Amino acid sequence: MRSNGQVRFIRISSKVQLVAAGIALVALLAWAISLAVMGWAQYRAQADRWSLLEREAQVAQSEERVNAYRDNLSDVTEDLAKRQQFLEQMVEALPEDVTPDDTVTDSSSESAATIDKVSSAIPEAGELARIEARQLALVERLTRFADGRASRAAIAIRKLGLDPAVMLRAADQDAVGGPLELLATGRDGTIDPRFERLGLSLARMSALERGLDGIPQVRPAAIAEISSSFGYRRDPFTRGAAMHSGIDFRGPIGAPIYAAADDAYAGFDQTALLTFLANFKLAAEAYRINLAHLFDPMMAVHTSNVEPLPHQITAVYESMLPRQPLR
Repeated sequence: MRSNGQVRFIRISSKVQLVAAGIALVALLAWAISLAVMGWAQYRAQADRWSLLEREAQVAQSEERVNAYRDNLSDVTEDLAKRQQFLEQMVEALPEDVTPDDTVTDSSSESAATIDKVSSAIPEAGELARIEARQLALVERLTRFADGRASRAAIAIRKLGLDPAVMLRAADQDAVGGPLELLATGRDGTIDPRFERLGLSLARMSALERGLDGIPQVRPAAIAEISSSFGYRRDPFTRGAAMHSGIDFRGPIGAPIYAAADDAYAGFDQTALLTFLANFKLAAEAYRINLAHLFDPMMAVHTSNVEPLPHQITAVYESMLPRQPLR
C-alpha cells in the first residue's frame, strides 16, 4: 500500500493466516451443517405428510371396500335366492316322516360366530348372514333326513336277501335323458359342497327306494320248499279235483313270517289278509305294516296235514298265480 509517497507492505504472519483459515472453515462447516439440518427437517416433514396421505388413502380404500360390499348386497341376495331355489327343487317331493340321524356335522356354532363377525363389521349384512345360516341348517337337516331314509331302505333290502349296492349300480346304469340343466348355488356356476352333499344323499335315497319298490315280491318265509302249488290239484282230503288259489310254503312251527311289501294288514281267525298298494280290498280293523314286518311264527292251520304258510294273491276278487312275483 502507499503511504506518503512510499510503498509499504503489510505482512500477515502464518499464524494469523491459520487462524483466519480455521475461522473460515468453521463457518463453512456450520453453514453446511445448518443446510443439512434444514434439509433433514424438510425431508421428515415431507415424509410425514406422505405417510399421512398414505394412511388416508388406506382408510379411504377400506371405506370403499365396505361401501362396495354394501352396494353389492343385491348380488349376495341373488346368491341366497339361488340357494333357496335349489332347496325348493331338491325337496319338492321329499317325505316328512323321517327321523334324522347324526350323519352330517352341525355347523350352527360356526354360523353363529360368522353372524356375530359380519354384524359387527357390516350391520347391513347381518340379516343376510342369518338367512345364510338358516339355509345351511336346513340343508344339513334335509341331508340327515335323506340319509336316514336311505338307511331304512337299505336295511329292508338286506332283509330280503338283496344287496343295496347292486341296486345303486343298476340305478346309475339306467337310461336317462333330457336337457342338461346344471345346478348351481352361485352366480359363477359353482355349487356349495354342502348342497352337493344334499343332492347326492337325495339321489341315493331315491335310488334305494325305487329299487325297493321295484322288487315284485319276496317269499314271506325263509323257506325254499313249496308243498302246494297254484291251480288244479288233487285235494289231499277229499281226494277229488280242486282249485288251489295260492301256494303253500312248508316249514316248521315257529318259523318267522314276513310281510312281502308295504301292506295293510287285517287278521281274523288264523288268516292274515294283506293289501298291496291300492289294488286290494281290506276287512275292517286293518292297520298298516311295513316291508319285512315280522308276523307271528308259523302255526298249523285248518284243513292242513302239515305246518304250511298259505300264500294267496287276490286282485279284484280273482285269485292270481303268486309264483310270478316270487322270482
